[in-house]
Amino acid sequence: MANIFPNAGKAHVVKVLAGETALPADYYLAWGTGTGQSVTDTALDNTATITESRTAAVSSSETGSVTDDTFRNTGTITCTSATKTISEAGLFTASAAGDMVVYGDFTGIPLNVGDSITFTVDLRFA
Repeated sequence: MANIFPNAGKAHVVKVLAGETALPADYYLAWGTGTGQSVTDTALDNTATITESRTAAVSSSETGSVTDDTFRNTGTITCTSATKTISEAGLFTASAAGDMVVYGDFTGIPLNVGDSITFTVDLRFA
């Protein structure tokens, strides 16, 4: 299992802080059926958003080891088509394309139509 802060995500944060790019109105969660992305990847290994669109995340600041050191994004994606096993998720700057800010893969979760996963994606600056 990997949790990665990709290079594109790092560049996005720096550009927002430097005022070189606008903060997106929303961040978006996507899921997939692949694994094994690295810091140089810009997309999920095997996106499963052909039938389920990215979902807008609810963003907040949270406290990890220091007050407000964590950028948290939560959202739920529901399986609307064929059964699948979800094994990766990413946080993106847009509802389509955009920069992948955070990536994670995990032990596959089998889903049937109507099942959903609620993701909590934390980016902690500690």
